[in-house]
Amino acid sequence: MRYFKWFLLALSALGLLYLLAAPVNITPVVWKPDTAPALSEAPYQPHTDLAALTTIELDGVGPEDIDFAPDGLLYTGLEDGRIMAIDPQTGKSKIVAKTKGRPLGLRFDAKGQLYIADAYKGLLRLDPSSGQLNLLTNTADSLPFKFTDDLDIARDGTVYFSDASYKFAYHDKVAYPLESGLHGRLLSYHPKLGMAKVLLDELGFANGVTLSPDEDYLLVTETLRYRVRKYWLKGDKKGQSEIWLDNLPGFPDGILYDGQGLYWIALYNPRNAILDRILPSPMLRKVVYRLPTFLQPKVTNTALAIAVDAQGKVKHTLYDTSGKYGNLTNIVRRGDTLYFGSLHERSIGVLSLSALK
Repeated sequence: MRYFKWFLLALSALGLLYLLAAPVNITPVVWKPDTAPALSEAPYQPHTDLAALTTIELDGVGPEDIDFAPDGLLYTGLEDGRIMAIDPQTGKSKIVAKTKGRPLGLRFDAKGQLYIADAYKGLLRLDPSSGQLNLLTNTADSLPFKFTDDLDIARDGTVYFSDASYKFAYHDKVAYPLESGLHGRLLSYHPKLGMAKVLLDELGFANGVTLSPDEDYLLVTETLRYRVRKYWLKGDKKGQSEIWLDNLPGFPDGILYDGQGLYWIALYNPRNAILDRILPSPMLRKVVYRLPTFLQPKVTNTALAIAVDAQGKVKHTLYDTSGKYGNLTNIVRRGDTLYFGSLHERSIGVLSLSALK
C-alpha cells in the first residue's frame, strides 16, 4: 500500500511537471481584454430569436461562406473541399469543383468568376461554366499563407482578402486562440498584376473582409481581439488603419455590407469567460494548452450576429442558444432574406427580414 501511495505521488508530480514545463508550440502574448458587454443590455437588446430560421439542407458539413451567382444559384464551400451550386428555391444542389482543401470565403466578380479563399490552398479562381479551377497566389512578401480566410472584390477587379494567421493552420483550432498572437494579414490581389500585396499585418486573426459602398475603405474583423478594423483605400488617410468597432460580445467572423446601409457581422461564438480570464497570463494559457481537450474551453452551439450602420451603431442583434443553428460565420442579404453560413452545420440558414426586431 505504501508503494502504491509513492507511485501516486510520483505520478502526480510528473503530471504537474508536464503541465508546467512540457514544450509547446505556442508563444502566448500578454493581452487583457475589456470586460465583455452583456447581451442582455444595450446596445444588444432586443434580440431577434434565430430559432425561427428555416434551413436549406446540404449533403455535407460547413457552408462557411455563401454567395449568389449571376444566374441566381447559391454557391458555398464545404469541409471536404467541394464547391456546391444550390437552387435556393428547391434546395437541389450539384458539385461544381473540388479544391482538395478547405474553402472558406468566396465571392463572384463582375464577370461571373468565383474567387475562393481556401484555408490550405490559398486564393483560387473558378470559372463555373468550364469548371476550371486555378491557383492565383499562396504567398506574399515571401511568406506563405497559412490560413487564407475571407475576401471581397472591388469594381476594378482588385481582390481584398485575409490570411488569418501565417503561423497556425486551419486545423490548429486550440493553438491560435490560446496564443492569441498578431499573425494575421490583410492583402490585395489584382489579376493584371498576378501577385499579392500586404496592406496590413500584425492583426489578431484577420477574418471577414468587406468593402464600403464607395470603396473608400475596407473593414476587416480581428476575431481574437473582438474588434473590427478600418483600412482606408482613398483620401487623406489612404494606407492608414484604425479600430472601427471594439470590445464586441463575441468572436467576429464574416462581415458583409448588404447594399442597404448595414454591415452584417457574424459572431462565431459569444465570448468565453474562462479564456478572457486567462488571456493576461501566458503561463496559464500554456498550462491550458497542455490539458486534455475535454478540459479546455469549449465552443457552444450558439447563434449570434449583429447588424451595424456606417457609424458602427448596432441596429439588430440576432441570438439563439437553442442549438438549432449555431457557429455563424457569414451572413448574406438577398432581397428581403438573410442567408447564414456556419462552420459546423449541415445546412444554410434562411431568415426573412420581416422577422427582425
